[in-house]
Amino acid sequence: MSSDTTRRLDIEGMRAIAIGAVLLYHAGIPGFAGGYVGVDVFFVISGFLITGAMTREIESTGSLSLGQFWARRAKRLLPAALLALAGSAVIAWTWMPVTQRETFGGDIIAAATYVVNWRFGARSVDYLAEDVGASPVQHFWSLAVEEQFYIVWPILVVLALALATKLNRSRTGSLLVVILSVCAASLWWSIVSTADDPSVAFFSTFTRLWELGIGAALAVAAPHLTRLPSRVYALSGWVGLAAIAYATLVFSETTAWPSARAGVPAVGAALVLICGLAPSTGSPVGLLSVRPAVWIGGLSYSLYLWHWPLLVGWEARAGEPLGAVEASIVVLVSFVPAIAAHRFVENPVRFAAGMRRTGTALGVGAACMVASILVGVALIWTVPAVQAVDDDLALGAQALAPAPTTDDVAAVDDAETDASGQGDGTGESGSTDASVVEEPPAEVIIIPDPLDAATDFPDAYEGRCQVGRTTVSPRSCNYGSDDAEQRIALIGDSKAVQWESALQTLAEESGWRLTTMAKSGCAFSTAAQPIGDGLYDSCLGWNDAVMEVLAAAPPDIVVVSNGVRAGFPVDGTDGEPTITAMAEGYAERWDQLAALGSTVVVILDNPGPGRDMPECVANNRTTLDECSFTVRDDTSAAFTQREALTLSPETSVIDLTPLICPDICPPVIGNVMLYRQGSHLTRTYVDTLAPFIGIELGRITDGTFS
Repeated sequence: MSSDTTRRLDIEGMRAIAIGAVLLYHAGIPGFAGGYVGVDVFFVISGFLITGAMTREIESTGSLSLGQFWARRAKRLLPAALLALAGSAVIAWTWMPVTQRETFGGDIIAAATYVVNWRFGARSVDYLAEDVGASPVQHFWSLAVEEQFYIVWPILVVLALALATKLNRSRTGSLLVVILSVCAASLWWSIVSTADDPSVAFFSTFTRLWELGIGAALAVAAPHLTRLPSRVYALSGWVGLAAIAYATLVFSETTAWPSARAGVPAVGAALVLICGLAPSTGSPVGLLSVRPAVWIGGLSYSLYLWHWPLLVGWEARAGEPLGAVEASIVVLVSFVPAIAAHRFVENPVRFAAGMRRTGTALGVGAACMVASILVGVALIWTVPAVQAVDDDLALGAQALAPAPTTDDVAAVDDAETDASGQGDGTGESGSTDASVVEEPPAEVIIIPDPLDAATDFPDAYEGRCQVGRTTVSPRSCNYGSDDAEQRIALIGDSKAVQWESALQTLAEESGWRLTTMAKSGCAFSTAAQPIGDGLYDSCLGWNDAVMEVLAAAPPDIVVVSNGVRAGFPVDGTDGEPTITAMAEGYAERWDQLAALGSTVVVILDNPGPGRDMPECVANNRTTLDECSFTVRDDTSAAFTQREALTLSPETSVIDLTPLICPDICPPVIGNVMLYRQGSHLTRTYVDTLAPFIGIELGRITDGTFS
């Protein structure tokens, strides 16, 4: 059951290939779009080495000391990880957005406890986390998968061998049955999960176990694979390297991963490991064992720890994506801390005489983990305190014009809007002293504080009323009276959801029944739309399902809002998506709603800043004009919606642009922060728009909804 105990230099060479692929991929070097498969190679190597070490110990001593096993892992991994996490915290504090500091501090805590892969998996499908930048510890997801494997796998091995002994079965055969069963289940789940939700599947431990299991199975079977013809070993090595190279050069970020496709680099890695079991003439073992490859392979763990935080930190400092040349320089610079950490922390702790004692090694590992957690806590503590709010402030849109009443609709009606959607300043809502929009040059109270803006969202998100990108069936949330005579529906994507709190307030005050149905990034349109390099098929399916719901019980009013600008005609998706196709799709969908007997009201998409507005405001509290911008057609879907309105003349429109961008688009109006995420408005500001929306609905319905 055991395998050769001699150190295999070719495995260090394999590690060099794996880390090299990852570095080239992260540096954006053309031709290496599949370099992320280096992680899959690492998984196979880890499964092989860890299982081999365990089986050798069991064969030589008759048992496996779990304490000693975990102690070896602790002294090998945790001290170096502490140093890298501390460095990541410094980078996040120095170069990265203050508005994301709390999030990144939480990431560090999750990385320190090796559960960060689950945190990233949850974030990948959290629409509200869409604007969170790349975490400085995002690369720890794969280390978390391995650590979880290290905790569970030895227990599974011990149980499998104990069962084999009790049943008087072959230990090797029994262990292989267990390993292959786990691999089969994990591979099946990887295929299913990747098809269902690739973002979550990418980070999941369960979708990756089979890759570690391939290495584990090979370690158990290794003694029976040492008598093959020499040509087989040589061929195995070259085919394995070719498979890894193919995956690195051909796969890309658009490749659904891991699924069964991860078998290409994983099986390739296994074939190279088989080659090294009995090195032969003509095999690649000699090439993998050359001194530079062995040196880089030995440094691979530290390189993996340090290159990523430096890359994302420098990119955040630069304020724009790094080019391949600049990113390559940063990767080369990362060799400096990697070499230092390897020489002065990783190896000295790992090979220290005192660390041979299991209790000492486990104690040091625990101390490193606690210290790493405190590093994340310290980063969170550096987030500035949120300011207190003065209850007497005139907030939001109320600072532009008095809250309208049923006898006073001029605040919105008189605001003339040009073709671009920018108010000309002649109406009440656009006629305002600049000091109302841009606060005086002293630090002012802003609500929500820019540090909290990302969490200032409507109830629909907490109620999961907006379904994700793979979901077809609509999910509704309801507000107001169950037996209301007047019913209103709010339909669209996240740009519809942003109006939910204002409509909820109006429904509760006026006795309406409000129903919301929304889908992430999905236009309520008959036009097809792209998503990534493909078509957003589930969006069209959701559209049809929503229409069935509405047709079964047509509401009095359907309020529609969307942030999608271009699409394809349903009858053809060749070429580039166009504004015309989406406008026609919008108009057709609105006409279908009108045919049900509903009054259709479109709230035009609001202008977007094209920048991280909470971060800008957080850094310019006394000079808010630094964050202002002007309306452009390319910042919202309003241009498309106006074109659609010409095709659907019976559809009514509410244009709140003059109350969001009076003359210019400020970041703060009436002490209220406008933007929380991308071009999405804060709930607080939307709530100040509720009276204006109510008056417009009353005007459109001749006072029925008011």
